[in-house]
Amino acid sequence: MLFKYNDLEKRLIYITIILLLYGFYILSPVSKFLGYTEDISPITIVLRICQVIFLFLLFFISVKTDNRRIKFTHLIAIMSVVCIYIMFTYRVFIDSIYSEKFIDDSYLLEYFVFGLLFSLLASILISINSTRELLLEVMVSLKVLLLISTVLIISLFLLDFSSGGLTNIRAGFERLNPISIGRASAVLIIIEMFIPSKHKLLSLLIFIVGSTGLLLSLARGPMLGLAVVLFIFVLGSFSLKKITYLVISLFAIIIIYTSVSQFVGYNVDLIEMFSKVGGSEDQSANQRFSLYISAFEQFSNSPFIGDRAVEINTNYYPHNFLIEVMMSIGAVGLVVFIFINIITIAVYFSSNIILDKILKLVFYLYIFYFVNGMFSGSLFQSKEYWILLLLIFPLASKVNSINDSFSCIRNPSR
Repeated sequence: MLFKYNDLEKRLIYITIILLLYGFYILSPVSKFLGYTEDISPITIVLRICQVIFLFLLFFISVKTDNRRIKFTHLIAIMSVVCIYIMFTYRVFIDSIYSEKFIDDSYLLEYFVFGLLFSLLASILISINSTRELLLEVMVSLKVLLLISTVLIISLFLLDFSSGGLTNIRAGFERLNPISIGRASAVLIIIEMFIPSKHKLLSLLIFIVGSTGLLLSLARGPMLGLAVVLFIFVLGSFSLKKITYLVISLFAIIIIYTSVSQFVGYNVDLIEMFSKVGGSEDQSANQRFSLYISAFEQFSNSPFIGDRAVEINTNYYPHNFLIEVMMSIGAVGLVVFIFINIITIAVYFSSNIILDKILKLVFYLYIFYFVNGMFSGSLFQSKEYWILLLLIFPLASKVNSINDSFSCIRNPSR
């Protein structure tokens, strides 16, 4: 599908988007199969080098091309995102000078690569250079790659579990944690919802694989994010056919999941596990609550401009986008963050969304990553979230242009 394009620039954008979004997830089964267990394997090094090379090639092409026109709302969105990153970079810089206990060299390198490079620069370049047709190719390709990778990851996990090689009941490897598996599995389902396969059996298989990966990950953020997307999706286009198909898929997933779990000895009572969520036995939730409380205390110490780039007890981010903004860049940053999300949603609903399934898909993925970001991850290193957010603006502008063209055809006097 890649070689459908004769334009080198389009191929470059295509590869860059896929590598940045799910490069490691796609290559992780290969890394696991080859037996790499260390944090930095040769495959990881090669992937990071390729990501940087393709991103900078895209940057140089963008600089050389001077015929791109950016709409005013898109420019405002880019400026707002840049403003947020300037404030946070200043906070990191101050902490690295005056609070060496909280910011070390490894964090600075991680923020530079995953924050400034893969999140800020990548989101701006991809939103400026992408087209609807290109994104359709990317999403279809991602669906295929995520399906293959998820099947391999589930198979490798269950084989390890059945052989007694794993004691952890959540699907995950050395460099691919359960939350990452849960996110990718949920994204696979969402893409299939908006770009369905031609064959119903293949579509059912995708839902089963995605749901199995999500259940095995036991990641609450991706599960809640997918639940919100499904709720909005059903509410926005309610039909008996969709409800029936959803119920049938759910029953098929439960039956297959139960059968496979019993076969490999994966006897985990999901109902019991989820009933403990948020309780005294939920160690992960209790750790998050402690992070939230500490981060709020830091915010209260300096509510206007923020206190620290990380939570002071763990030297880590608090796993909540809003709390992280408040803690690190204060009320000023929070206002900018809320503003950028409000105009993103407003631009989406002001466009003729019925005409474009790609715009709807990107928006629903943006909602998914926003909800997921309330439970895990760092806002300033969430490249998927920022890329999807900025992509909504050019896509909405294109849809509106198409709608205006149709209106002119119907009413030439306009």
